[in-house]
Amino acid sequence: MRLLIPRDRDHGWELIVRACSEVGVEHQLFDIYGSDWIKQAKAARADGCIYRAEFRHAPWRELFFERIRFLACNLGLPLYPRMHELELYESKRRMAYWLQAHAIPHPRTWVFGNKDEARDFLDRAPYPLIFKTDFGNASYGVRKIRNRTEAQRLWRRSFGNGYRVPYYREGTLDAVNRFKAVVRPFYRRVKGIRHLPRDLELDVMLFQEEVPIRHEWRLMKVGDSYFGKEKAMGHHGFHSGSDQMCWNIPPMQVFDLARQVCTLGDFSTMSLDIFESDSGQFLVNELQTFFGSFNLKNQMYREEAGRWVGFRRYYDETAQAWREELGEFCQNYCFNLRVLDFVKLLSVASGVPANECRASTPAATPLEN
Repeated sequence: MRLLIPRDRDHGWELIVRACSEVGVEHQLFDIYGSDWIKQAKAARADGCIYRAEFRHAPWRELFFERIRFLACNLGLPLYPRMHELELYESKRRMAYWLQAHAIPHPRTWVFGNKDEARDFLDRAPYPLIFKTDFGNASYGVRKIRNRTEAQRLWRRSFGNGYRVPYYREGTLDAVNRFKAVVRPFYRRVKGIRHLPRDLELDVMLFQEEVPIRHEWRLMKVGDSYFGKEKAMGHHGFHSGSDQMCWNIPPMQVFDLARQVCTLGDFSTMSLDIFESDSGQFLVNELQTFFGSFNLKNQMYREEAGRWVGFRRYYDETAQAWREELGEFCQNYCFNLRVLDFVKLLSVASGVPANECRASTPAATPLEN
């Protein structure tokens, strides 16, 4: 079995190549930005395409998504992640539509593409509100709006010349990133480095109700493996982008909710940010099929016999219960698990036994809860 790997500009393909080499899966790189990309893809004679999507700039994302979609829809190449998972990636608007359409518990969200409707809403809205741009990782593009005056100022920008996703967190001090945002263009010009402006959002606004929370949990699913951790709050007042590790394991209700969402959406690989509100509700705040974090941060750990050991959770369909398995599972930003899961899915589809498609699987010791 051979997997096709497109070269993305953030070098995520390097992680996939290492993962394929470590688990013994044949792979072929190709230049998805080349003029002969279709010829390259056909010549590879691959069984499927596994990739790390672009996310930094809208033109990069649009071209990458356009060509990935063509591989699936016109060349019939299986993808990992699949198109319905990619559609939600780095788009808070599409994610809000999906959560609302499937009646998933989530913070109430309003998306406006009509200038007058947005103004009328802001005149009578309960403050504070959370403003979010469609794209924005690590809480960039997220801003707490405390009153109607702030909201109207933002409305004039969004429905005027547009709102550009900042390099710093607006509404907070964030002095270091504010300084970098001023200096960066001049520094790059001196060094001869191309400076790309941040994404511009025009004639659209997204607001979310502010939910008082006691915890924010990150749940990650790859194949049948689930991992979870608590997202600690940073100095800027947000949990996202805090770079603070917290080893607290989420309660089982959070794992149950994540499993229900992933089953409903038929998601093979997905991360979920879940609020635990002060009133005890669990609300899905974000869905991302790719998630940034070091291997150590993704892995769950607990103390056993005086030492910290890694483990994963998986759901035993036969016993209708959660099980645990010791081991290290998150190598190469979880791409080892992704490659193995993709091979398994392709093997089931083609009728080829999975053990003929890969050289090895992670060794682990099953444990019951």
